[in-house]
Amino acid sequence: MAFICSQVQINIFSFFIYALDIAGFLTSVVAIIISKKSANLKYTFGFQRAQTLGALASVAFVWLMTAYLVIEAIKRIKTPENINGKFMFFIALFGVAVNIV
Repeated sequence: MAFICSQVQINIFSFFIYALDIAGFLTSVVAIIISKKSANLKYTFGFQRAQTLGALASVAFVWLMTAYLVIEAIKRIKTPENINGKFMFFIALFGVAVNIV
């Protein structure tokens, strides 16, 4: 939809957020897989702490996204851009409708 609105930054931003979401999800999945390994002579407790470290990494990804959003918001406040307001309103309305369903 951002292509129609000719907002390249929206496309880059959505890809960036999507990539960080995937990275956080994959970190959690890998941590769960690693934590299922049983104990051995070197790691007598096993790998259960991997879930905790995976959760920490996943939260770090969320904080990274938050910091990026705040920086971009400050940039937009300092130097506003022209945006097709009507089109963006209908896109936002569509997003709300999808979230309600």
